[in-house]
This record gives sequence, C-alpha cells and structure tokens, in this order.
Amino acid sequence: MKTKLMAAAILAVGLLIVPTVVGATLITETLTITGSGFAPVLPPDTPAPVSPLTINFTVTFDNAANISPATTSGLTVHSFNLSDPVQYVYDHTADVLVVASLPFLTPGTGCDPSANTFCIFIGGISSANPSASEVLQATSSGGVWFADTISTIVVAVPAPATLALLGIGLAVIGFARRRKLH
Repeated sequence: MKTKLMAAAILAVGLLIVPTVVGATLITETLTITGSGFAPVLPPDTPAPVSPLTINFTVTFDNAANISPATTSGLTVHSFNLSDPVQYVYDHTADVLVVASLPFLTPGTGCDPSANTFCIFIGGISSANPSASEVLQATSSGGVWFADTISTIVVAVPAPATLALLGIGLAVIGFARRRKLH
C-alpha cells in the first residue's frame, strides 16, 4: 500500500510540473500602483489631475509575444479612483506592460495623451519585481501631468501548482495519520 501511495504522489507531482514547464510563459501579477505629486509637462495646467491616482489590478497574459492592439482579456481591475476604462498592451522585447485608457499607441512608444486619459508603464512585468516607471494623466483641458512619486506594490498570489502541491501534501499527511490511528 505504501508503494501505491508513493507512486500516486510521484505521478501527481509529475502532472503538476509538466504543465508548468510547458506553459512557463504565462504571467499572473496582482499590482497596486499609486502615482502622486503630479507636475504639469504640457499646458494648460488647469484643472489639476486626480492625486493620488491609485489602481489595484490583476493581469494574466502570455509573455512570449507582443500583445497589441489594446485588450482587456485577462485583466481584472479590483479598484481604481478614476472612471476611465482600463486596457493594456505588452511589449515582449522590452518586457513592458502599459496599462491605460484609450486611445493607445503601440507598446514602447507611449500613450496618446488625449483629454481625460491616463497611462502607466510597468517595466519588468515578467520578473519578480515589476515596477511602474511612468504614471501620467491628461486632464479635461488636455494638460498632461506626470507623477513625481510612484509606488508599486506586488501582491503575492500563489500559483495554482503551489496550491495543488499543498493540497496533495495535506491529503498524504491526513491519509498517513488515518492509517496510523487504525
């Protein structure tokens, strides 16, 4: 019985590892980004933008290729203090995710700062420490403002394979304890 249990555990671990290796480019990140201390870079400088601008979102995408045109596929916005619709593009070569309202330009070249829009550039999105490098807003008058202070918080979300391994481990421990008691 012990060998059957061990074989089942090895098979389960093998089944979890193979999809992880094959689909190794699937990225899921939950981030909270805050931009504040906005300074005008293009006139007019009134009205002032919303400050701080804070967005919390989860994005899941395959980083093996560029994602363009803009999409909402795999994007869940948990909270945002602007009413703008949120979409993203991804530049595979630069590993930059751009989260913004429409209209977009191509990844890596920037956003179109039309009136009442925002744009956030997040570098190293596939790494352990993604970081927002630019947060900008364009106000109703068309003035463009850049954030002086930017904060990026990466929210740790366990991968499904990690949760599955935890479940298997707990099941094996429970089974072993049950056997010991009987």
